[in-house]
Amino acid sequence: METQPSDRSQPPPLPDLGPWRRAWFVFPAWGAFVLASPGVLKPAGAPLLAFVAMVLWSGAAVRPGRRAFLVEWLAAALAMGGLMHWLAYISPFVVPPAGIGMGLYMAAAGSLARALARRLPIFLAASLAWTSLETLRDLIEPPFGMGWVRLAHCVVDFEPLLGCARVIGPAGLGFVVVAAAAGLSGAWRALVERHRNRAVVEFGGGILALVAGLALARIVPAPATEPGPTLLLVQPGLSQARKQLDPDDQSIMREQVLLSRAGQAAGPVDLVVWSETMVRFEIASPEAVEAAAGGAEFDSWQAERGEPSKWFDLMHEQYQRLWVRDMVFGDRIGGFAGGAALMPGTSFLGGIEEWRPQGGRLRRFNVACLWTPDGQRATAAKTHLVPLGETTFGFERFEPIRRAMYAMARYIPDFASAPTTSLTFEDRQGRAWRMGQAICFDNAFIESFPGDVDFHVVLSNEAWYRRSIELDQMIAFTRLAAVSSGRSVARCTNSGVSALIDPSGREVERLTVDGDDREVQGTLRVQVPVPSDPSSSTPFAALRPLWRSAWALLGLGLLALPRRRREA
Repeated sequence: METQPSDRSQPPPLPDLGPWRRAWFVFPAWGAFVLASPGVLKPAGAPLLAFVAMVLWSGAAVRPGRRAFLVEWLAAALAMGGLMHWLAYISPFVVPPAGIGMGLYMAAAGSLARALARRLPIFLAASLAWTSLETLRDLIEPPFGMGWVRLAHCVVDFEPLLGCARVIGPAGLGFVVVAAAAGLSGAWRALVERHRNRAVVEFGGGILALVAGLALARIVPAPATEPGPTLLLVQPGLSQARKQLDPDDQSIMREQVLLSRAGQAAGPVDLVVWSETMVRFEIASPEAVEAAAGGAEFDSWQAERGEPSKWFDLMHEQYQRLWVRDMVFGDRIGGFAGGAALMPGTSFLGGIEEWRPQGGRLRRFNVACLWTPDGQRATAAKTHLVPLGETTFGFERFEPIRRAMYAMARYIPDFASAPTTSLTFEDRQGRAWRMGQAICFDNAFIESFPGDVDFHVVLSNEAWYRRSIELDQMIAFTRLAAVSSGRSVARCTNSGVSALIDPSGREVERLTVDGDDREVQGTLRVQVPVPSDPSSSTPFAALRPLWRSAWALLGLGLLALPRRRREA
């Protein structure tokens, strides 16, 4: 019988990988990913180890086999749960769901990689699959998505490649790393199967992706900068227990006033910054005051505040007048000498809770509030709320849920959110500066950092997480945000890490006390680098929605291609 010649133009199907052999690849891969993440082995992460993780992951993910999804889900869930272990400081019960949910996306990335490997070279199949599912995880709002802990965060310390995020974003940076790693694993698989031409395609494709990323980083530099406004970042070193349980908000405010005053001993600044909800009273927006006068009410569980109009009058008269006029801009501190928080001509930015009307009710918002020296006030609200920490997604309407949440956190997480906005202030020379706002959890979302402002400020409460790797993860997020937007980012936290990142992603300054950067008290005086050309922007910032949609959908869309492999 005559034997048909084999079609050497079509590579054979990849051999199956049994559950145990798959585990030998994916568990070390995810273990390496954990070790490569910021704060585990090194504060800024270990890029080379992240590359090794992707070599191992891609080598296994593209191969079919029994229980492939379950094995990869288990490995990814354990890894993600480990990287989110600091959630246990809020409640240990939220760590397993976080790991399981985030792991589900990355197990789905393996399934997509196997489907694409029947149509594309391995270096493309693995990189597109990883990038698509990681981007989907970022695009979908919590609790069904979670943009925390991405591959790009592990490689922010590899500066020659970091700059490509200015063009293709954090997802594109991750794509380059996976493509280079999968090119290596794909070439090895082709050599094992004695397909030299395919090995050249795989290895060459991975190298091409890496070279393209390096070239983009070099061809598109960070925007040129010049010295901008001078900020004083105030970090009171406050523990979460004290912030939640100490009934003496006045003492907390006084400490920050004195810190602010001491931080200006070297000379005046343009803006004094306090972190998230560290202005320890509430305010009402003009719209809330008007709505209350028209009969709008608080939710039933907020009824202890009494009639809204009277509550708002009390807040304005006894709190805003006393603290803002007298303590921040005035000349006394709660009745004893010491001086105001600000020197004349200085603006003030602080985190505070603000009442606004929404849906016919009066709702609380977590906002950044700017007070200018002439007494004007403007606010920008938090966009992304922390699941269970700030929102229970409407379940706070049920009394058993409210009781459980209050027992855990000593408050009811019923905040509302609003789209990202910017705030504008004038420096001491009269030049206007437009700053973007990100409040705590917003820091993890790249859309919180547009490129049409002069710089960004992050106000964050990270005392929840003490000295954990969460603080290092936040710095990694911030570096990517600065690179992608082409704008400096100043971080002001209540316990650490407070820092200034320039548009290249370089850390300019960090608040340390005796070499320690967390759970310490102090101030950080920074002059923010701002674009020499205010109209300049990064390609990614200009096309961010398009890039993010493309990265999410490209891998899925390529499933429409016909299979290129012969059946076994």
